[in-house]
Amino acid sequence: MSKLTKTVLQRPVAALVIVVSLIIFGIGSIRGMNLQLTPDMDMPVMLVMTVYPQAGPEDVERLVTQELEDGLGTLSGLKNVYSSSQENVSMIMFSYEYGTDMDEAFNDIQKAVERIKRNLPEDAEDPTIIAMDMNAQPVMMLSVDAKDPDLDILGYVNETVEPELKKVSDVADISVSGGNEEYISVELIPELMSQYRLDVSTVANTVASANYTIPAGTADYGNQSLNVSSTAEYKTPLELATIPITTPTGHVIHLSDIANIQYASAEPTSYSRYNGAENVSIGITKIQSSSAVTLSNKVMKVVDRLNAENPDITITAVYDSSETIIDSLVSIAQTLLIGIAITMLVLFVFFGDFKGSLIVGSSMPVSLLVTFILMKFMGFSLNLITMGALGIGFGMMVDNAIVVIEMCFRKTDEGMSFMDAAYEATKTVLASIVASTITTVVVYLPLSMMEGMSEQMFGQLGYTIVFSLI
Repeated sequence: MSKLTKTVLQRPVAALVIVVSLIIFGIGSIRGMNLQLTPDMDMPVMLVMTVYPQAGPEDVERLVTQELEDGLGTLSGLKNVYSSSQENVSMIMFSYEYGTDMDEAFNDIQKAVERIKRNLPEDAEDPTIIAMDMNAQPVMMLSVDAKDPDLDILGYVNETVEPELKKVSDVADISVSGGNEEYISVELIPELMSQYRLDVSTVANTVASANYTIPAGTADYGNQSLNVSSTAEYKTPLELATIPITTPTGHVIHLSDIANIQYASAEPTSYSRYNGAENVSIGITKIQSSSAVTLSNKVMKVVDRLNAENPDITITAVYDSSETIIDSLVSIAQTLLIGIAITMLVLFVFFGDFKGSLIVGSSMPVSLLVTFILMKFMGFSLNLITMGALGIGFGMMVDNAIVVIEMCFRKTDEGMSFMDAAYEATKTVLASIVASTITTVVVYLPLSMMEGMSEQMFGQLGYTIVFSLI
C-alpha cells in the first residue's frame, strides 16, 4: 500500500485522470439507478382460494380444502402449508423457501390445480391462485372527473385513458373504480311482440347478428390489390332502432316498432370520491424492474396530453409515491452535503489550514461516487436503506481521513516537505487504518449475507457500507 501512495505522489497527472474518471462513472451510475422508497422484497407465498357456495365449514374442509392440500402439499420447494375453511370459502397459503423461482412455483400450482379440480364438487368454483407481491400496490392514483355531470366519465376512461396508459412500458396493471357504466337498454313491448308473433329469442338473435363484416373480394388500384369488405355496425340507440326484423308472416319491421331503445346506467360495482365529489379512480401498478419515479414521469406526460385534448374532463394525480421517494432521498442527500461542510469547517477550526480541510472534504464525495459504481454493478437502487448506509459509511470515512491528515500535519511540523510528509504520514498510520477498516468490514459483511426477509431488508445496507469503506 505504501508503494501505491508513492506512485500516486510521483504521478499526480495519472492519479488525477483516474479520480476524474471515477467521478464521471459514479455520476453516470447515479443517473442509471432506480429511485425507490425501500428495496424490492419478494414474498415466497402463494394463496389458493376456492369458493364453494352454500357449504358449511365442515363440507368445505372435507370436500375442497383436504383435496387441494393432498394434491398440492407435495410440490417442490414448499416450506409450510396453512389452510382455513370457512363458510363458502376455502383458503390455503403455501409458504416457499426463500430463493424459490415463484414463476415456476405458480406454474406448478396451476398444473396441479387443473388436475385436482376434477375431484372437487360440481358446485365449487374453479380455484383462484394468488401470488403475494409486495410491489403489487399502486404507485399512482389518478382522479378523473368532469364539469358536466352528464358526461360518461367511465366510458371515457375505459375507451381512451386506460388504453393510453397501457401503452406506457413501465405500467404492469391498471385498476379502475367508481363511475356509472352506461349501456344501451332494449326493452321489448310484450303487446307488440304478440301482435307481430315474435318471441324473445328471435329478436335477440337478430340483434346479435346485426353487426357483421363480410369479405367482398379484391379491387385493383394501379399496382395495388385492395381487399374489399362489407361492414354493418350499430352502436347508438338511433342506429339500433333501424335494425330490420322479419316477422313470421314475411313482413319486415324495425326494432323500434317492438321495443323502447335508450341509454341506461348499470348498477355500480364500486364507488369512488375525491374531495367529496364522485369521480373515477385509476390505480397504476409498476413492473418490478421499473421505478416509481420513471413511471410517474411517463404517466404524467400522458395525463397532460389527455387534459389538453379534452378540457371538459380533468385528470388529476391524487397520489404519487415518486414525490415521497424524491423528497426522502433529497433530504438524505442534503444531510450528507451538510455533513461534509460541517466536517470541513471543524477541520479548519482545529488545524487552521483550508487545504487540509479541502482534501478531506473532497475525498469523501469521491469515495461515495465509487460506491455508486459498485452499487450499480450489484443492481442496487437508491432507497432509504442504501442512502442511510452511505451516511454510516460517510462517518467512518471521515475518521480515517482525519487520522491521515493529522499525521501529515505532524510530519510537516517536523520540517518535512509536503511530498515527504504525505508519504511518511500515510506509511506510519497505514497499518492501523487498514486494520480498523477491515474490522468494520468484518462486522457489516455478515449483515449482507443473511438469508430470508432479513437479507432483502438489510442486505443492501451491509454491502453499501462495505463498498464505501473499501
